[in-house]
Amino acid sequence: MTHTGRSPVAAKGGTSQIELARVVREHAGQLAASLVRVTGDAAEDRAPLATGLAGPTCLVRAGDGGLYVTEVVGGVALLLGLLTPLGGAAVVGIMAVAFVTNHRGNGFFIFRPGEGWEYVMTLAITGLVLAVAGPGEWSLDEAFGLRDDLVGATGLLIALLAGAGGAAVLLALAWRAPAKSA
Repeated sequence: MTHTGRSPVAAKGGTSQIELARVVREHAGQLAASLVRVTGDAAEDRAPLATGLAGPTCLVRAGDGGLYVTEVVGGVALLLGLLTPLGGAAVVGIMAVAFVTNHRGNGFFIFRPGEGWEYVMTLAITGLVLAVAGPGEWSLDEAFGLRDDLVGATGLLIALLAGAGGAAVLLALAWRAPAKSA
């Protein structure tokens, strides 16, 4: 696929991808802080962490660790503009998990009690747009001649299959809906 012209999203420096990478990096730092909470108390160690994952400790730890690695690798991919659709997929997947585990029942606005879902969906859509539009001209995808092969429908498929698919697998393995209170 030959790509003519540049999207405003994919400007020379890829400002959108750099800002999204910065947000993902900060989010990874918050998740890392929650990962160190291991008390040795079986009941407390089974409690949900920052991600809202709960269940058998081994699955929760693997799930949270997987999210952390995804955030770090996805953030670096976006920052460098290297395999950008995979970086977009990382954001889509992470935000899908955040939506399901923490935000979906709290209304739209982020400032509502419990934090609504507007912010996580905005980040997910931004990740999807970057996967489709591709990185800026000053990216490793461009330098390695990969950009034109990864933008458009290809980027969309990668972001949806890897991002949403990965989130679905993680949620199926390591998330249990909270019990409804009577």
